[in-house]
Amino acid sequence: MRRVKAQRILLVDDDIETVETLSRYLHLSGLNNSTCYGGLAALSVLSRSSFDVIVLDLRLGDLDGLEVLRRLRSRGLATPVIIVTGFATIRSAVEATKLGADLCEKPVDADDLLTALKRLAETHDIIHRDGQASALIRWADAVTEAMMSLDDLQTVETWAQQLGISAAALRGWCRTAGFTPKTSLSFARLIRAYHLAFVQGYPPERFINAADPRTVGRLLSKRLPAATSDGAEIRTLLWQQSIITDDRALRSVQDSLRRRASGI
Repeated sequence: MRRVKAQRILLVDDDIETVETLSRYLHLSGLNNSTCYGGLAALSVLSRSSFDVIVLDLRLGDLDGLEVLRRLRSRGLATPVIIVTGFATIRSAVEATKLGADLCEKPVDADDLLTALKRLAETHDIIHRDGQASALIRWADAVTEAMMSLDDLQTVETWAQQLGISAAALRGWCRTAGFTPKTSLSFARLIRAYHLAFVQGYPPERFINAADPRTVGRLLSKRLPAATSDGAEIRTLLWQQSIITDDRALRSVQDSLRRRASGI
């Protein structure tokens, strides 16, 4: 039995016997996997947990596989998906491919599925590295938009509205970049408050729009030193705060600020 690189796989099928058989086979092949028996259950699990690959049946009792895939992509979830089907039309196959899914015919041959998983494992490292870089750029541009907003964006929903995307997609962007939406927004609001405090000469508290003073206190609990120039001020503050300390993320925000200043 061939071994492939260890992955965490979610199997989604409303046929309990089929999914349990595949699950046992994958376990014997050294692949950690979990199972779901419907589309809605899969969406619920994927809102709380992440997987390396999703193996998704096209025809599910409550929600078809393409609709599940559409909703995952609308959330910004780029996890590789293998669609399993014995009923694929040209139209559904084309749509699945456009949404980034591979196809696997029913009845499922376990070796064919292992081959597909092996191919994903071999390419996923490169895709993940490139995808992580792209995710950080996208996340940094969104954070920069919040930092430079005229209004203090108090919620992910208002932040998403400012960007012209859904809140679910924005949450997906943040998580794909490796940060929670709440942490990302707190980071942006903190930098914005201190930037405006420097420019306008008022305390940073003035620029946090929150009815609860405890919210303001939590957000500004890490006081930052004053900056020295408008041009470099935000870029300086990035390295003085402690909400986000990942060097790659901070450099991505710096680059986003430069692009914005250059009109790129």
